Amino acid sequence: MRTLVLSLLSMVLFLPPLWAQAPQDYLKEIAPQVEAIVLEAAPDQKQAKQLFRTVKAHAENGDADAACDLGILYKDGIGCTLNFNKARKWFKKGQEGGSRKAAYSLGYLYLKGLGNIPQDYKRAVAQFKITDYPMAIHWLAKCYYHGLGVSQDKAKAMELLRGNYLDNSKVLLAQWEYDRDHELLPPAPLQDVSTAFVTAPKKLGEHIEGTWSGTWQLMDWSGKRVMREVPLKISISGNGKELHTATVTTSEASFTGEVLVNGDELVFPDMTVDLRKRYTDRVDEVMLGHRFTSLRFDIKADHRGVSLTGDLESQIAQWSEPGAPSRFTMTKVEDGIPNKAYDAFAEQGEHFIKVYPNPFEEDLLLHYTLDSDADVSIRISDYYRPQQQLKSKGAKQKKGRRTVSFGSLSELKSGLYLVQMDVNGTLYSRIVIKK
Repeated sequence: MRTLVLSLLSMVLFLPPLWAQAPQDYLKEIAPQVEAIVLEAAPDQKQAKQLFRTVKAHAENGDADAACDLGILYKDGIGCTLNFNKARKWFKKGQEGGSRKAAYSLGYLYLKGLGNIPQDYKRAVAQFKITDYPMAIHWLAKCYYHGLGVSQDKAKAMELLRGNYLDNSKVLLAQWEYDRDHELLPPAPLQDVSTAFVTAPKKLGEHIEGTWSGTWQLMDWSGKRVMREVPLKISISGNGKELHTATVTTSEASFTGEVLVNGDELVFPDMTVDLRKRYTDRVDEVMLGHRFTSLRFDIKADHRGVSLTGDLESQIAQWSEPGAPSRFTMTKVEDGIPNKAYDAFAEQGEHFIKVYPNPFEEDLLLHYTLDSDADVSIRISDYYRPQQQLKSKGAKQKKGRRTVSFGSLSELKSGLYLVQMDVNGTLYSRIVIKK
């Protein structure tokens, strides 16, 4: 009897973990769940966390496809805290384990420079070239077509798409071939504007009201070249309160929303401008919703009139990703700014705090660079009640690039919030938007 008990106990103690007892076909059973939850606008948090744990267990056990999916979950903050460094780590592990999708996903991170990952076309192209994953081929073709990280070669770009079976590639190829054959709607010439951005903005915020007319310049992901120029008009009117009303007009439609004038920055609580894509990869995605979040502007006045330039931050509504860098170059339609207004110019530094994403839902990343070791404290409060602290962190930090993550912010109501950072007694702030 004693021998039987010991034998049974031994069997229980040395049973493999549950997932090993009933091994799952990851690509058949788990991967489709990841693909589905990534497409959901508001995934169930309990389900997301359970799926994250399952994927993580498979990834840590050496499954390359799971490692790739784990990177995707970290990149989108699904079932976990948003973390681009961990996304990059697991994409790399997946690639080393043989996942074609992981190699593409790592390249995509570098292509757009998401979060605190440095934007780097050459590294992106290198990743796209080492895999035959269809979306990698698709994006490699785009790089050749526009000359991003490689010498521009439209013929090679179209050749790559012809050999790719994706519907996206077929849709895009038809447009490229049509433009080649008909020479219609040529893309705007590429312009080097690497030194054209505002480096020391001035403010004349009390005179932002009025109508401005000019162009919206959409850049490449490095922010160094103008890829497209869109005629634009923006009218801003005051309502006697902090929030103003802004109307943005393109050649196709007008869009109206509220705007907060914050010194030399316009913050848009809820302004989405639909813009027709120059080229589309999908027949059901002709328009893109650009949700404006922040416009850091510079107003100048001389004998030619009053001009405004501004760097725009935006989100692409359909993709839950930041838009590529873009800028406004405009002139004021109406005269009448009093001479005394010119005395209101005051030097302002560029944003010390970079935020991602903005607007945010669950997680918020703050990225900044310290010139020296410093005592850093950060707090988040309601914009209209800044004395009411909602979240805070503090620590002694070493000099260099730093990223701080605030998670579990889903309980905050939609609206404007103030991020304040104290660095050795110097106060910095940013206004962020909660969806």
